[in-house]
Amino acid sequence: MSTRKLTYEIACDIQSGKMTREDAVAGFGHIIDSETLDEVLASLDCVRHEEDADGEDIIVIRDDSWERTWSEEDPA
Repeated sequence: MSTRKLTYEIACDIQSGKMTREDAVAGFGHIIDSETLDEVLASLDCVRHEEDADGEDIIVIRDDSWERTWSEEDPA
């Protein structure tokens, strides 16, 4: 399986709520690149970029029933 295909499958699992981004990076970070994962999540239209109360950039993964946020400073 190609790295790109694995990244896409992981992004789909994140989108469907089967795993979190943090779990994916922890479990597959030695194989997939977190920046590529973020790009695939964006291509699936399941993320949006916002600013938190302190003006820091955060990324929100959205689904019908939940939202999860992380910032560029969170561990990859």
